[in-house]
Amino acid sequence: MNPFTSKRVKLVLFLGLAIFPAQASFPSRAVSRDVFLTIGGGYSPTGNQISLEKNVQLFSSYLVESYTQPPEHYIFFSDGNGQMRDLQYIPTDFPRVNEVIAQINNRTSGLKYRYRNHEVPNVRGGANKSQIQNWFQKEGSGLAVGDRLIVYVTAHGGKSNDKEKPENSRLHLWNGQSIDVNEFRGWLELIDPEVPIIVVMVQCYSGGFANMILDPEKSGKASLERPWCGFYATIPTRVAAGCTPDTREENYHEYTTYMMEALRGKTRLGQPVERPDFNGDGVVSLDEAHSFALIQSRTIDISMKTSDQYLRKIEISLPEEGALDKDSDIDMLVEAASVNQSQIINALSEQLELQEAQRATAATKLAERLSSEKKEAEQKRRQLIKDLQQNARSIRSGITFRWPELNNSWNPECHRLLEEQGDRILRTIEGHPRFGKFMELRQRMTEIAEEAMDADRKWVKCQRLIRTLDSVARASNLRKYGSTEEVDRYEALVRLESSLLGNSAEPTIDSAEGQP
Repeated sequence: MNPFTSKRVKLVLFLGLAIFPAQASFPSRAVSRDVFLTIGGGYSPTGNQISLEKNVQLFSSYLVESYTQPPEHYIFFSDGNGQMRDLQYIPTDFPRVNEVIAQINNRTSGLKYRYRNHEVPNVRGGANKSQIQNWFQKEGSGLAVGDRLIVYVTAHGGKSNDKEKPENSRLHLWNGQSIDVNEFRGWLELIDPEVPIIVVMVQCYSGGFANMILDPEKSGKASLERPWCGFYATIPTRVAAGCTPDTREENYHEYTTYMMEALRGKTRLGQPVERPDFNGDGVVSLDEAHSFALIQSRTIDISMKTSDQYLRKIEISLPEEGALDKDSDIDMLVEAASVNQSQIINALSEQLELQEAQRATAATKLAERLSSEKKEAEQKRRQLIKDLQQNARSIRSGITFRWPELNNSWNPECHRLLEEQGDRILRTIEGHPRFGKFMELRQRMTEIAEEAMDADRKWVKCQRLIRTLDSVARASNLRKYGSTEEVDRYEALVRLESSLLGNSAEPTIDSAEGQP
């Protein structure tokens, strides 16, 4: 039995389909061709980690696996087909003496980084404004009814430059360039308004790009004139997990990893994964994959989708009684939830060991306690730093007394000494009377950092649960008290988010596969 499925969930699905017919304000057209656009890489070699390369390679492999005939896939990555060393990685072997000397000098940042040319195959060009915009103006504008565009972004993101518009996030491109949400929306508007567009963005602050649904001419109020939707690793105000120079893919825990596990039914390394077929129809939609990430991810990500943003931007007049909110009784909220939402609520509640009827209130209180635990861990870490520095100074003094050239790593004699006498220097450092204490303190700092991170991860799960309960309440109120037009747009958006990719994709974008 699929652990994600329950009799109650199936009942909710039945009721949902019975109550909410498949109406749509988006045009209902047959989809005959999927076109993929991938934008990846960092803003410079020092920000272009190997995990970004691996994400593009993984996504490309998924497309080959999932389509009988590989679809058109346009890839723009870092410097494109240039030959410079544009990719950062950490080698599996590294001289122990260099590492220890860097530790006692507190100069470990960037110590192990190496650089090479990227190995992303079939790159169309560099991830810069001119080449990507040129694609939208030429190939993008050539898309027509029957086509569907899927945009995948694995890069870096930044906060808004406008304090009055904190959700106007930025996407960093190669060579220090960037674009904001409004400019990205302008690119998308070059495409036929009847072509569905689905974006998946995994960069920091990516949730700001959910505002591509907003109409700047209507004072930023929600508008869904076009069939657009997206899935984002995190909300507009937070960084996202990922972007590591580590070459070991088993250590990759970020949004792409979980989305691909759900869609492929296996990990990056090929180990089988129970696919999140929450509604039991035999296939996994994008929304089910997104829900899987919310449930399974052990990262700092508070992932979101376009419908979450739509619900928070529309304005509905609510009665004094009868409307739901995130603090309503949990049974009422689960009853109003979609199949995917109920799975998220039940799974996160179990992980957080929450059983209270006012689930959002309980999650908020737990989050406050976790924030206090994280602050306490930070205070312990600051005290340890003082002790660590004291021991490090003593060790440095003994070593540089014997090898004074090591006082400055830029001294050319320093490199010769490490190469010729590295083993002797290492034995001397490890034989210092304070070295054992120094390493003990470092280990304790690592443990405290992990304790703080665990508290933060659990805090994040509280936020995911609270946001899901809030979305359930808002969707219920929209259906009861919103205008017919607003409800129709929301239901069409939910169906678009429930799209399928690959050979399992249904022939129309407004099929009944996606449940409300």
